[in-house]
Amino acid sequence: MQLNYEQISQIEHYLKKKGVYYEDIKIELLDHICIQIEALMSSGYDFNTSFEEIVEKWDPMLSYSSSFYLGYTYSKPKIIIDKMKLRVKGYVYKTWCIILLFLTFIYFTGHDIAVNNSQVINIFSLSFLYVSCIAIVAGYFFIRKTKQKTSYRFLYETQILPILTVPIILSNSILNKDGNLDLLKFMLLVFIVIAIPFGIELFKKHVEISKKYSDYETIE
Repeated sequence: MQLNYEQISQIEHYLKKKGVYYEDIKIELLDHICIQIEALMSSGYDFNTSFEEIVEKWDPMLSYSSSFYLGYTYSKPKIIIDKMKLRVKGYVYKTWCIILLFLTFIYFTGHDIAVNNSQVINIFSLSFLYVSCIAIVAGYFFIRKTKQKTSYRFLYETQILPILTVPIILSNSILNKDGNLDLLKFMLLVFIVIAIPFGIELFKKHVEISKKYSDYETIE
């Protein structure tokens, strides 16, 4: 049995009330709930009874939660947190592995290391850093221009945009006052090398979702 416009509108309002407003997840959940309600209605239940029964099953998954992987300051429906956690897990693992590796290396060798052509390395590294920051800003302006809210946009804003603070931390140099390579600062650059591909992936996914649902009219 096919649901009508008003019935779909009621389901969408339920999702909106629960805080599900990312297009990629909202449409996915809307489809799942509609299919489940249609299945019950095909068994002889009316819409209201079917809706209440399905909503009761979905309520625990739409209760608010948070995660270490995304930052405990962000609280969202559990199903959204779980989906985004899966997307960011690999990136978080790589980042922490790099941090622990560098901290271990620093513990045994010191906070800096002498290198040949340190000034050349410094200029090259800073050039890479600023080009990366410019690309991140340009990507975010494009994302904002789409005006679509997706889980990929949220991850871009919370996991990639903070990279823009790195130039401030580095103080325009990855060298220490003796002209040697500062390993703590170099670690930040390595972190960016890991973050950039992840940022590109998030950007591409957001654009893909935005194009897919650009003609979708949200039911108010």
